Amino acid sequence: MLVHEVALGEAVHSIELLPLSDFHIGSPGFAEDELKKYLRYVGEDKNRLILLNGDIINNVTKSSVGNVYEEVLTPREQIKEAKYQLEPYKEQIIGIVSGNHERRTDRESGIAPVEVLADLLEVPYFGPEVVLKIKLGKSRVNGAPVVYHLYATHGWGGGRKKGSKVNNLESLGEIVVADIYCMAHTHDMVAYPKPIKIPVPEHCMCREIERWFVSSGSFQRRGSGYAAEKGFTHQSLGCPVIKLSGRERKIVVTLGGV
Repeated sequence: MLVHEVALGEAVHSIELLPLSDFHIGSPGFAEDELKKYLRYVGEDKNRLILLNGDIINNVTKSSVGNVYEEVLTPREQIKEAKYQLEPYKEQIIGIVSGNHERRTDRESGIAPVEVLADLLEVPYFGPEVVLKIKLGKSRVNGAPVVYHLYATHGWGGGRKKGSKVNNLESLGEIVVADIYCMAHTHDMVAYPKPIKIPVPEHCMCREIERWFVSSGSFQRRGSGYAAEKGFTHQSLGCPVIKLSGRERKIVVTLGGV
């Protein structure tokens, strides 16, 4: 499992991390206006960072789910459009996780479209999952950098109701120990903390840590094609904002747009 360190320096007292996902560029439902609003928000502050968590392009193929004849851009054009949208913010992109739509081409030809996009943007490509070790600021307690671990993967299906989606999200906690777990895929924005006790052997006690589970939403409007055929409901567009303190171990996640 890849662990990627993001060392931001002691002068950075806090950051906002936006796990942007599910643009589905090339789909007629791509909410370009909403994405641009979030990207402008990122561009207003150098300490706002982006993690791209899959399905950046729609990438419908003749052998995949979806109607290739409804696409407004070819897969090649989708990659170019993604580069156009994201390039002004590439210095603030931590990296890219692949999604199930991009992996269609991986399986058929061994070519990873978002790896190509990562190369064009000159940002790291993580494949299907990553653990981020994020270091920032200077702790008031001991003067050391404050460290957070975030596990991200694009995710998988699991029903129409929020309960089944949350079950999948929470199962990420069974893969690796982290402070934050980020999943996408469901197009549903969800964020909640769930404490857990960790033994401290040298003191014969347990300490409580707070883990956050975050589902990142989408920039795809419900259309009359696949979503209508499968009976999927409308979802709010956008993504949560994860705020990390560099003064103390403090995580705040907000929903509702920027």
